[in-house]
Amino acid sequence: KGIVQERSIDFPAISFLPAMLVTAEDYRWMDFNTMIGDCKISWVEEFYANAL
Repeated sequence: KGIVQERSIDFPAISFLPAMLVTAEDYRWMDFNTMIGDCKISWVEEFYANAL
């Protein structure tokens, strides 16, 4: 699951990254998830699903 997710995250991440950087709070949360690693995958999947 993780490997497949990892591959499909790249493009969606690029799409909504600018939107996440709009507020400092969102930016801190993105940075926080980046440090966590695996948890970021679940968060990105959830965020992108909600964005659709």
